[in-house]
Amino acid sequence: MRYEENEAVREILRRSRGIRKKREEKALRLLSLLSVVLVGALTALIASFTEDGSQAAGQTVMGSFLMPEHAGGYILVAVIAFTAGSILATLALRYRNRNRK
Repeated sequence: MRYEENEAVREILRRSRGIRKKREEKALRLLSLLSVVLVGALTALIASFTEDGSQAAGQTVMGSFLMPEHAGGYILVAVIAFTAGSILATLALRYRNRNRK
């Protein structure tokens, strides 16, 4: 017999912690990459809705009452960004809570 029972149990626990840590690091890298891609995509969307680098709100002080035509794209990007951020936060919290058990 190579190991005593206590040593075998310790070795099994050590290896399982290592496997779990590698899995968590992989998921963290994937979520980080997804966040970077999301920021890049949202930046590209915002840039595509700007006209010659002008501001989306325009020069008026009326805001939502007299919203310029091209501001609708910004609203769409904001809704998409909020939804994507909410989904990412929910996934991260579920992943963290699942791994605590």
